Amino acid sequence: MRKKAVITVKAAPNPSERHGEKVCVAGIEFDELGRASWIRFCPISFRHLQHADRLKKWDVVTVDCVPAMQDGRVKSWKPVMATMETQPHLRCRAGLPGADRTGLRFC
Repeated sequence: MRKKAVITVKAAPNPSERHGEKVCVAGIEFDELGRASWIRFCPISFRHLQHADRLKKWDVVTVDCVPAMQDGRVKSWKPVMATMETQPHLRCRAGLPGADRTGLRFC
């Protein structure tokens, strides 16, 4: 399933025998009607990504993923890293925090 989200949280790296050093990220997903909900992508092999592809807070990410079956949380998804696309980073304008992010609704 294809998912699109704005990354708002990145956890500290966690060593894993299976995935190397993995990172979980969370963000806000918007459905086709513009409704927002939380989403979590895990695991992401952060160290294996090219520097330009490493996720940062406020990056917009589109990725194919499957439900994370080993995680009981409904909003957890396992990304298919080869399909990940990162769009331009949402930035603040003119020193006003969140100016480019005002279109995001959190309710």
